Amino acid sequence: MQHHDRLKVTLWNQVVGYLVTLDNGAVAFEYEDDFKRSRLEISPFELPVDTTTIYQSKESSSTFQRLPGIFADCLPDQYGRSVINAFYQQKFGWDQRTLNPLDYLSYLSDRSIGSLQFEPSEPTLATVAEKLEIGELMLAARNTLEGKIEDVLPDILRISASAGGRQAKAIIAYNPASQDIRSGFATAKENFVPCILKFDGVRDGEEANFYGRLEYVYAEMARQAGIVVPKTYLLETEGEFGPAAHFLVERFDRNHALEKTRHYASLCGLTLADFKEKHSTTYENYFAVVRALTQDASQVEESFLRALFNIVFRNQDDHSKNFGFLMDGNGSWRLSPAFDLNYVYGRGDSSTHQMKFAGKDDEFDREDIRRVGKFLGLRPRKIEELLARCSEVASSFIGLCLENGIDRSFADGVLKRFRKI
Repeated sequence: MQHHDRLKVTLWNQVVGYLVTLDNGAVAFEYEDDFKRSRLEISPFELPVDTTTIYQSKESSSTFQRLPGIFADCLPDQYGRSVINAFYQQKFGWDQRTLNPLDYLSYLSDRSIGSLQFEPSEPTLATVAEKLEIGELMLAARNTLEGKIEDVLPDILRISASAGGRQAKAIIAYNPASQDIRSGFATAKENFVPCILKFDGVRDGEEANFYGRLEYVYAEMARQAGIVVPKTYLLETEGEFGPAAHFLVERFDRNHALEKTRHYASLCGLTLADFKEKHSTTYENYFAVVRALTQDASQVEESFLRALFNIVFRNQDDHSKNFGFLMDGNGSWRLSPAFDLNYVYGRGDSSTHQMKFAGKDDEFDREDIRRVGKFLGLRPRKIEELLARCSEVASSFIGLCLENGIDRSFADGVLKRFRKI
């Protein structure tokens, strides 16, 4: 078995183009002529269909790996990479140091986030739809994080590789009424919704904590503020690892029939602003991309509200991969629902924001907010209204925490760090 050096890229049963690894290790991409005639822009800034012939990315960081940003978007992050590394080691004896970007994309095939697919796909076991046990999934996640991959069943590896981020996750189908879990790649079944499950109790090998519950609270606060957020759930369990509350979020790149209805791209993938590099982009650049893609003032307003939410509630993990966009079959773009909203404030990089706002990553004042809002064309009354929404939502924080099992002293500690602007 040889490493992959050529992949066909498809979208909604159309051939988009081809990725080829060159002798010097670079990756070249070329659009299929028929796709260029479709006028669909999967990556309008880096790969415009009118002017792109054979394209080679110069971005060689671990984020892009010499892939165009839109395809690098499909690569998993830390946890998912460890899962794919394990698959190739188990099946072919390949050391992870020999794997190339096309090997990872081939493994993901039609299972990456978004609607892009990669062929030929690496054959994996057919996934069955039987009920999965959360305890079994937690054990698999722990073993993966600890490097005990040989103890993880291949079928469980398959549902663990696609989602981004360093936290242990699984792609599942969830029945909110029965709380049953099935593979997210099984045939769609009535009353089950496609979700991403974030494990509690296996966060980098730590014991269970409040962060799953807190992310659930933050999602509810964002809804109250008027931000579009996917439907979310808390799955509470009691087992050998003790009590845990796993956070589940419905996927916005699939419908309930598991059809790929939207093409997804992150701010990182569209603009090549490396999410691993602090201050690689700014909120002002983000707003400009929102305006250019959506051409919709209401979407620009919501993007501004999302920035305020992150600032007020100390979501300082606000890097370029945590802002996304969706394109429909007609080529129209809009903001993706907001995701990865949580309290992130600590030492090192998370001591301040990853993207600057008004030239700052901390110590914002009301004048900063007004100046940026005015630049976006928002009226003073609207800017004050959006700030008032955040203040009103902040007043509901303690109640939401107590309703969802978060200790009062922990909640008070978070509340004290909210910014009052």
